[in-house]
Amino acid sequence: MNYEEWHKEYMEKKIINLKNELNEKDIEVLSKLDIEVQDKTYTQYDFEIFMINVGAYDRDDTMSELDLEYTKDLNSTGVSQNEYKKIQDKVDKIYDKCCKYFAKYLYKVS
Repeated sequence: MNYEEWHKEYMEKKIINLKNELNEKDIEVLSKLDIEVQDKTYTQYDFEIFMINVGAYDRDDTMSELDLEYTKDLNSTGVSQNEYKKIQDKVDKIYDKCCKYFAKYLYKVS
């Protein structure tokens, strides 16, 4: 698959409806994080944006001040660290389930 074909598939191929994968509690937690779960079938691009938004709250003690500037503070959301970890784990499982449908682009070096 060339780049143009890959990009078209990446942007347009419908892969997964997150509303079918998440329960009401999950959607409520995501809402507290200001992450909307849309009632649609997500493309690979859409799903990656969703994953980036979920990952934005991932902080740890090893991060530099610069790294921390690019993360969001979970404390101001009303979501506990445990609730956040469960959402992260669930999103990872959804990724594992649907990544086989992602567009594949093989870069060839000449």
